[in-house]
Amino acid sequence: MDLPQFQAGLLNDGRTRAEADLTTFEEAIGLVLCDLLEELEIVHDLQIFHARTRGVRNRQLAVEAVGEDPVDGTTSIVVALNTPELGASLLKSEIDRAVGGAEQFVRLAIAGDLQTHLEESSPAYELAEYLRDRSQDTDRYRVELVSNASATASVRKLSFEPATIGSATMTFRVWDAARLHSTVSSSSQREPIEIVLGDEGEGVPCVHGGTTEDGIKTYLFTISGSHLASIYDDFGSRVLESNVRGFLSARGNVNKGIQWTLNNDPDMFLAFNNGLTTTATDVTLEQHSGALRLKSLKDWQIVNGGQTTASMWYFANQNKKRNPDKLTNLDAASVQVKLVVVDDERASEIVPDIARYANSQNKVNLSDFSSNSPFQKLLDRQSRNVLAPSQEVQYDTRWFYERTRGAYENARARTSGARVREFEAHNPKSQKFDKLEVAKIENIWRFAPQIVSKGAQSSFLHFSELIAKEWNRDESQFNDAYYRDLIARLILFRSTRSHVQEAPWYTTGYLANIVAYGMSKFLYDLQDMFEEHLIDLGAIWREQSCDARVMENIDVACEAAREHLTRADRPQENVTQWAKQDLCWTSFRDTPLEYFETAEDVVVSESERAVEIAEAKQERVEESKLLGYFELFKLDPKTWSALREFTGQSFALSEKETGVLRAMVTKNYVTESQGKVLSSLLKKAEKEGFRA
Repeated sequence: MDLPQFQAGLLNDGRTRAEADLTTFEEAIGLVLCDLLEELEIVHDLQIFHARTRGVRNRQLAVEAVGEDPVDGTTSIVVALNTPELGASLLKSEIDRAVGGAEQFVRLAIAGDLQTHLEESSPAYELAEYLRDRSQDTDRYRVELVSNASATASVRKLSFEPATIGSATMTFRVWDAARLHSTVSSSSQREPIEIVLGDEGEGVPCVHGGTTEDGIKTYLFTISGSHLASIYDDFGSRVLESNVRGFLSARGNVNKGIQWTLNNDPDMFLAFNNGLTTTATDVTLEQHSGALRLKSLKDWQIVNGGQTTASMWYFANQNKKRNPDKLTNLDAASVQVKLVVVDDERASEIVPDIARYANSQNKVNLSDFSSNSPFQKLLDRQSRNVLAPSQEVQYDTRWFYERTRGAYENARARTSGARVREFEAHNPKSQKFDKLEVAKIENIWRFAPQIVSKGAQSSFLHFSELIAKEWNRDESQFNDAYYRDLIARLILFRSTRSHVQEAPWYTTGYLANIVAYGMSKFLYDLQDMFEEHLIDLGAIWREQSCDARVMENIDVACEAAREHLTRADRPQENVTQWAKQDLCWTSFRDTPLEYFETAEDVVVSESERAVEIAEAKQERVEESKLLGYFELFKLDPKTWSALREFTGQSFALSEKETGVLRAMVTKNYVTESQGKVLSSLLKKAEKEGFRA
């Protein structure tokens, strides 16, 4: 997919979103770009405000969204510059006005000057209060300007001087269409981070630990605590591999033991601390006086030691003003680093594995938050194989699951002429969905609207941890019946969103919170009113739409959700912050509501669904066995020789295992029944440390 196709895709997404959400193109394309920033992990947990107001000298102030990164404590301010024209240019004057407006918005909001002339019900007022509330806890702001237009090469090279707002710093970045396209097109779907090591880039001494047969190299070196803290200050949680970032988001990032050592015995840090395990896709090396020096790292990711890194930054940040003399302790503290260099093409597959193995001998239990997890791959396969029932057309369609950003446009770009129309007919753009939407829907279904209200990334991390446990307990439950139910939930979610936007009681604001709370409440009450009954997802799947009886009852819960979230006596003034609290959900959950009599017509007994679900589970079990058999032949044939050598040193094989392994080594073929034995042996060896 080239840049013009990428930009055309953004415009199409904006128009589709505007039509679905009954909103303006400007607001819709802003939402599309905000979603893209979150998917690329540039920002985290965005709250959409679409705030517009006037500042000093009648200056236009516009902020699309605000996000919080729980790992590095950054508040992100998203500004969108959009155009309905394909191929439009992004001008420096436009950028200056937009980022300057965002800076002024934050300054005036924190001082309380903006709020004096704003309606309390307006998004701008809500955002201003939110920023003022958070100002004491914010050490840095990042203004992210995003646009579907492309900047010229000279504009792209521009850099902005950081601003100071109170005790916090504010930095600025521009994400034009070309930069977004480059990031989406990379194999990692992440903009590479380049780290320059040593004072003035002269590098640090390192030891080459070895090179594997397939070219993976390992190096060992040390880095000072001050340099590590500085790297984290520059790049924040972007240097953390996504699974590690997810763990720290859930568990916290400051280790008291590390803080004690830095305060009292920094010289012993190298002896006390296990150090970091990291990866990079490329390095720059130099021989200096007969010694090897490591000068720079491309796409550096910390896969073990995230808490050590964050704790270094926390120590530096806490002592900058309170006790600056203590900062020399970071110079005295050395951190050991193991670096694994994996080429860019294989990084997305191998790095998550390195993260899991690096953390397997400590208390860190990493869920797989990557697009390569077994659950994500299964959804991808199901979306291609399970056809939706035809409705107004003569053919079945697919719900297209975007496991990685841009997958839909890439698939479309591989067709041409009449086949493009055929692709779009069988894969309507309105039936495209992604992992963040799946997480949102599943969390609503599990009665966790307060988690959904925390933002897309927090919602996804929460869901990933749940799904990992459920997958390990019984992966056969994620079968075709589950997939059909998932799509039915997606249809219900989108229908509810559209319904609320058209409801006479809905004015503006808090749409995402109202939908999440309203749906969870309705589903919870159905379960309570009709024992051993569930909402009839089968009917929604068959019709590919929601019955009017469903919508009139869910309307009751959504209107009540609006009243609950905005009630005058709420414990927290800021509605978006109130919606994130457990108390907000539990108090609403236990509030009695009166539904229409038709609520009884939208449920089905659990026993009616039990047979279908049992059959689907058995099909999934058989499919898993077959997939496992064929997967064996996709492995490098050298794997089996390595496995035979490994087992000879680690544990004894049974006579059957020995014979099956010998057959695979010599013939590279086994029968399906032998494949089960071999698959079981491989899993057993992996638990002992073998890596295929």
